[in-house]
Amino acid sequence: MLKVLRVVLAVVGFLSLARFAHAAEPCVVEARPGVEDADRDAVEEVLCPKLREAAPGSVVRVRVGKLGSKLIVTVLSDGGRGPSEHQVILQNIDELPVATPRLAEAVEEKKPLAETLQVTNVLGEETRVPKKKPSEMHAWLSLGGVVLPPIGVGPVGGFALSGGNDRWSFVGEARVGAVGSIDTRTNILLGFSGGVRHHFTANDIAPFVGIGASGIFVGATQSHVVVVENGAMRRGGVYGLAAGAELGIDLLRTSTVGGAFVLRGDFAAFDVSEHGGSVAWSPIFTAALAMRF
Repeated sequence: MLKVLRVVLAVVGFLSLARFAHAAEPCVVEARPGVEDADRDAVEEVLCPKLREAAPGSVVRVRVGKLGSKLIVTVLSDGGRGPSEHQVILQNIDELPVATPRLAEAVEEKKPLAETLQVTNVLGEETRVPKKKPSEMHAWLSLGGVVLPPIGVGPVGGFALSGGNDRWSFVGEARVGAVGSIDTRTNILLGFSGGVRHHFTANDIAPFVGIGASGIFVGATQSHVVVVENGAMRRGGVYGLAAGAELGIDLLRTSTVGGAFVLRGDFAAFDVSEHGGSVAWSPIFTAALAMRF
């Protein structure tokens, strides 16, 4: 009975001593399930010596895990400046010699691993191109009517390009129209605009609003027509900038070809009439049906 007791005490003492020795090691490598022994040994032989030099007198733990075919190496240190944790993702074990000096520097100087980056020690994971959501490009053809309260009404057509996602898009458009005045003369309307459009839903049928700015030209087709500007008579047309807003509904958004009904109002920062009045903001209203490709 006494011999059995001595054997039990000897075994318990040996296990306790082994556990204490393991805990006292300055660098302990823990391999998670799925990590090959060869990879674990490589981490212990390559990384641990550098970590012992970087954190003398400290206990450093290294966890090695797997993420698919990649290796996750996490270093936890309880150095004199407080605990720290640094992690790298290696494409394979061949990147360990590149990552080792960076991990050692980060542990020694207690700084983020990103601050150890140089042109000669970039890891494969740091060269990964971030994925982005795809954007859609569309062409639009529109036909409708335009109203210039100082002059008259007439037809208008346009061509536009839009690009964006299902909620936000940028739109650029060119418009041309012919507006008849009360004295039977015809005025040409040219407009180039750019702005942003927001759809309220991502459904197949969705209402939207938009804002933007335009450059607008209004001119008479007859060469004898004169325009008063600042009290002086001149031939030609008027032009300038305008702020605009639109309201519409987009149809068949999930189809390759769709359409929209759009109401638009532009407020020109000049008098679009040929009488040269003192109107500060001349309104231009457009209603159109547009086809999307």
